Amino acid sequence: MSENIHYNWKAIFLTALADLPVVSTACTAAGISRVSAYNERRTDKAFEAAWNEALEAGIDKAEAEGYRRAVTGYTEPLTHQGQISFELEQYQDEDGHAKVRYALDPAGNKIPITIRKHSDQLLQFYLKGRRRGIYGDKQELTGADGGALAVVDETQKAARLAALFALATSRRDRGSEPEDLSDLA
Repeated sequence: MSENIHYNWKAIFLTALADLPVVSTACTAAGISRVSAYNERRTDKAFEAAWNEALEAGIDKAEAEGYRRAVTGYTEPLTHQGQISFELEQYQDEDGHAKVRYALDPAGNKIPITIRKHSDQLLQFYLKGRRRGIYGDKQELTGADGGALAVVDETQKAARLAALFALATSRRDRGSEPEDLSDLA
């Protein structure tokens, strides 16, 4: 992409990056190539710092939206057999008979029935990220047959590495097939 930039593209780029933390989208908004953006970032430390701040601001917005969807929730129209369901209201016709019709908003549009949903998965990610010690994945490491892990000191490590290196060198020189290394473990 040939560029002839005669405007302050950096401000446009940074604003777009803070709004949506995707570099290619910010480049499109600023009318520049990714190569130009990354080259400028590499040579202009103030721009690099502003870039990082804009990315953090965009990620903060995404995190807030994830929290909102997980905790506050969001509404979706209720559907039945693939069709949106609308609110109904009772009224009386001229003869005083009870009737039912669609409820309308002030603009005269039918009002869809909505349900509030929450994202358990987003909440899980949020809690794992914020309280890793409590909600993070737990792993327990054990040694052979569920026992304690064997502690290997630096001298033992060095000896094992030297033995493996000697074996690999010997194999290379002989052109031999791999053999069982369990005795070196």
